[in-house]
Amino acid sequence: MTWNPLRRSSLTHKPDPAPGIIDRLKDRELEDLYVKLQKLEEANKRIIKDIKKFSEGIQSLSKAENKLINDLSSSASCNKNEKFRSVVEEYITVTTEMNKTVQDTSKVCQKTVIDPMKKYNSEFSNISSYIHKRDSSIVDVKKLEAKLRKLQDKEKSTTNMAKQQLLKKTLEQAINEAQVTHNKLLEDLSVFHELRGQYLTPSLHSLIQSQVGLKPFFIYHIFLFKRI
Repeated sequence: MTWNPLRRSSLTHKPDPAPGIIDRLKDRELEDLYVKLQKLEEANKRIIKDIKKFSEGIQSLSKAENKLINDLSSSASCNKNEKFRSVVEEYITVTTEMNKTVQDTSKVCQKTVIDPMKKYNSEFSNISSYIHKRDSSIVDVKKLEAKLRKLQDKEKSTTNMAKQQLLKKTLEQAINEAQVTHNKLLEDLSVFHELRGQYLTPSLHSLIQSQVGLKPFFIYHIFLFKRI
């Protein structure tokens, strides 16, 4: 069975809290941003799912109308009633044009909405990896802190004090790296979230434009059915 990335979310684990390591406000800022990105991922998946349903729906309607055309054309009423036959012929002409529009719309759905949004959706997996990297740096700091505490609890000796000094330098470096990683992640995710509209809007605009072409056909179909 092929794994479908749209069936499961990438963002399922909030960034680990890091009191005493990361500035409290920056820690909270990342947590709030993470919640926004979770909602964005779910919205993106929902759009892909809805557009697929829309595309499948109009194609099913097109197939149903083709069957209706065949049934009407072969009916006794169409052969005997000239007025009815005229309406059916007009209906065939309109439906033939609509079939082409439906196919064009389905291609627009796939190329300008579904494919770009699938690509966009894959970015959330990368975000999850970056958050995991950030969390790993926090874990490293906590391990060093625990190790330092153990040394501090031991008897004070020249060797022990030397180990503590060396460990403090390593810890200081690890804290600095964790802070840099956190700040860079926060900056990149903020930009990613802010630019969401610039990425998604053209896709949705193309979809709306494609639906404009369908509207006259639907209206004319209603008009034809009223004449039958």
